Amino acid sequence: MKYCGACPSYRQNLLDKYQPVALFCSRGTSGAPHRKEAGCFCPACELFARHSLVIGHFCQQQ
Repeated sequence: MKYCGACPSYRQNLLDKYQPVALFCSRGTSGAPHRKEAGCFCPACELFARHSLVIGHFCQQQ
């Protein structure tokens, strides 16, 4: 969660307004209708390494 709120894409795309709100990398993709990468740092998140996640920008995945 500490990375979601600080993520530039999370803020720019208002991902806190769409489900699943936070930790979408482990709970599913965001429901935001239009998402664009804006300096993501998903691989820096400890959940990315802990759960062997392989996609780099979860906010963009449909």
